[in-house]
Amino acid sequence: MTQKFGKPIVSTSANISGEKQPKQFSEITDKIKNNVDYIVNLHQDKIMKIPSQILLINKNGRVKILR
Repeated sequence: MTQKFGKPIVSTSANISGEKQPKQFSEITDKIKNNVDYIVNLHQDKIMKIPSQILLINKNGRVKILR
């Protein structure tokens, strides 16, 4: 996906540092939702068992979980 896009894809976590990690879209604060460029319209009503993760994927496709 990043090769087609031609640029890195970056994201923030869905919470502010120190705040509760949301397990569903409705738990994400308006402060976060109102300050992002784009929100993916996918599974917004689904309750997640684990919080979101931040990944680093290198040029070789190796994945490292950052958070």
